[in-house]
Amino acid sequence: MERRTRTRVASVVVSLLVVLAALEIGLRIYLFRFADEDRLTKYARFDDLPPEAYMYRGHAYLDYCLNESYRSRDGLNRHDRLGFRGREVEVDKAPGTYRIVCVGGSTTYTTEVKDFRLSYPDQLERSLKERHGRADVEVINAGVGGWSSYECLIDVELRLLALHPDLLVVYHGINDCYPRFVPPELYRRDNSGHVRPWNPDTRPWEHSVLLRCAAVRLGIARPNTLQGLVHIEYPDIDLDACLDANPPTYFADNLESTIAVAHHAGVQVLLATFAFCDAKKQYVSLPAYQRAIREANDVIRGAAARNDVPLLEFSSAMDPDPRLWADGVHVNAEGARVMADLFADAIAKLVQVARK
Repeated sequence: MERRTRTRVASVVVSLLVVLAALEIGLRIYLFRFADEDRLTKYARFDDLPPEAYMYRGHAYLDYCLNESYRSRDGLNRHDRLGFRGREVEVDKAPGTYRIVCVGGSTTYTTEVKDFRLSYPDQLERSLKERHGRADVEVINAGVGGWSSYECLIDVELRLLALHPDLLVVYHGINDCYPRFVPPELYRRDNSGHVRPWNPDTRPWEHSVLLRCAAVRLGIARPNTLQGLVHIEYPDIDLDACLDANPPTYFADNLESTIAVAHHAGVQVLLATFAFCDAKKQYVSLPAYQRAIREANDVIRGAAARNDVPLLEFSSAMDPDPRLWADGVHVNAEGARVMADLFADAIAKLVQVARK
């Protein structure tokens, strides 16, 4: 009887192991062969991802940046060898070229537009060429999802000035609201209350896709998202109290420094206020977020006025029609075209004034 029981237990254990092994193999095949990019990058262990699969990588000074090897599975999106979205960019611009670098976060990268050729910076270049006759123009998309004025300031100094741009188009807003939504004692000049060092989980048991997927679903393991990897969130915090205690001082400082660095290098700057779509009824519809965006836009206006920098009132110029928006802050491809035309009109006037 005892032997029979042991045999049954062993049989059950072996059967269970076979089932788990089959699930592991099946899930691994699905994830790495058939799953879409979002599922792959969310559930696969970071170290197991193919080099071209993930949009971001760690960076010594910026926490993270765009992964130069990234290529979307559908072939519509890519990063160049310098870490910019789109076609290859040469450091040395061609003689007679008017080079524009668009600086900002996901709203500059145009995250919700899958084809890089339909992003706002790419459509801006076409708009300037086709609508304003600027055949000499080149526009570089230096937007990085999740970046705020903190990272962009460093990027301007470390990388973008080496491109010898003629104009920096600076579009900030929502990503400089998040650093204020932290406990007042953690609101610091270095933004350490909002971001943590880039450090993807490397626990050995996560090599099992089955365990990794279950752990991510249960909240035990962090997904490979910017929120999971670098951004610190405080779910139960009083947003209005944070805004009262944490004024947008650091955002103002970062804008001032960005302008000063650019001007010192002989580069013009165009600032733009931040637009959003209230009709989408997402988090930007919350009063605290709208207040934070209004205050950020006031900071942008103040920086433009103090430094005699041209300003595009994009917040009022952009059409709020929800058909142009993918969500509350990101435009879709058609919205990117409207956005590009508005920026092109402002840039064309700016260049005309500069030539006189």
